[in-house]
Amino acid sequence: MPQVYFEVATSSDMHEPYQWLVRRVGNHEILAQSEAYVNKKDCIDAANIVRNGTAGASLIDTTSGSAVELHPATGEGGADRSTEPAKSASLRWWVTTLVAIAGVLVGAAAVYFPVAVQARLWPFAPSQSDIADTYDNKYASAECRASALKRHTEVMTRLGTEDPMATAEVWQSVNCPTSWVRVITQAVDVTVEKYIEREGQPDLEGAVVRRADPSIENSEGVIEATLSEQLYAPGCVLAGVVITDTAGAVVAEMPVKELC
Repeated sequence: MPQVYFEVATSSDMHEPYQWLVRRVGNHEILAQSEAYVNKKDCIDAANIVRNGTAGASLIDTTSGSAVELHPATGEGGADRSTEPAKSASLRWWVTTLVAIAGVLVGAAAVYFPVAVQARLWPFAPSQSDIADTYDNKYASAECRASALKRHTEVMTRLGTEDPMATAEVWQSVNCPTSWVRVITQAVDVTVEKYIEREGQPDLEGAVVRRADPSIENSEGVIEATLSEQLYAPGCVLAGVVITDTAGAVVAEMPVKELC
């Protein structure tokens, strides 16, 4: 029995009202959440891309107020799951134990066969540097965004006050894997500088993305979110955000921090 299930839910963004969640079976704890989507179908398709790597995990739609299980191929609703009985404690214990054992085995394999060694075992596998060249300093593709999970969220306040000015988010793609920074603000006449860094490793050079963009108001009068380019980041990244006014003075900041 899978330890998680996926949920298509409503988001807090009225312009992008859908998102998918990964929840733990039993206590329904949220383990991960996606970015927001304008179209429900795009949200379902993205959830299925990630769900396909989790054998047996169900996909539930709660956007109508009740929990309806979606067919994995069509995305159409099936039986109402809102009153599904709880699974037996004994079965959950056995599954949890097996998952824990599997985790130990996977961890041991990672110690004895790191990524660089695994790549060398397969003669045609691309090197870490080749993979980085594919992704670095490019905006995240639809494939990367489809499996994106939020690594970090921070509300940025105007310096010297407690007034919220922006929300900084650091995202990581499961499929790629890459990381990038997204900043949401309603402030006008400011410049948003996003910073993300991959520290050097024995088989992979370090890299930095630093992008500064002015806040831009779209045709509907809404200040659009700004994005950095992505970095290939199978491990930890350093990320930070600085917002400056028209005179170049810093008005809000998310100090650079390590995220793993």
